[in-house]
Amino acid sequence: MISENSKEVNVWEEKAKQCKARRALAQSRGVGIDTVSLRDVVDTPGGLEYWSSVTITVEASQVAKPKAKGKAKARASDGLKSLATIEKTLRGLVGHEMVIRKGTEDLKESQSADPVKWGWAAEYFAHCAAQEAVVFDIKTNGFVAKFMTSALSPESMKKLKKDSGDEYYHEVLRSVDALQKPVDEWAATVAKIKAMADAAGLGGSEASADNADTSAGGGKKKKQRK
Repeated sequence: MISENSKEVNVWEEKAKQCKARRALAQSRGVGIDTVSLRDVVDTPGGLEYWSSVTITVEASQVAKPKAKGKAKARASDGLKSLATIEKTLRGLVGHEMVIRKGTEDLKESQSADPVKWGWAAEYFAHCAAQEAVVFDIKTNGFVAKFMTSALSPESMKKLKKDSGDEYYHEVLRSVDALQKPVDEWAATVAKIKAMADAAGLGGSEASADNADTSAGGGKKKKQRK
């Protein structure tokens, strides 16, 4: 029999979980927590379970803003990564996502060519779809979408930095935090499907291996010629 105290603890644990999920989603979109409702969280592909498990490591309010002069030195002394480093990481994650997407498409093409032999992979492809949906939601909502569009021209990027002001650094860092986990999980699922397909002697998945194994900061691995 569950005691009243246990019920109360469960209620507060659920409230804390919901609050954490709302905060993580708000941070990934670069908005205040007050603008994100529980319904907003539930309606995302990841849902409450995903966003309550995400940790955004740095908030703008948690880091003292350095003065305009000597920002790079101030960040270094605080143990923070340089702006150039986190910009490169975010671009790498966006690029890696595109490579993983291509790897997923290659595997699906092999599956559609022989669905009976690929029957075992249905559950893994479902995981891929869920992980892809989470990444897509993060990419198309909030700062990441602005960053991707602005990256197409120096003028647009300059404007984004000017409009964002001191928040630009923290926006980029929050975006990296939000994307890293789902991108890594998606890549791991694609790599697992490929490995199992190889073990089963199924062809047509070789290209997807190179796509899935690409690191966020680099390009495709070139095969060595014998």
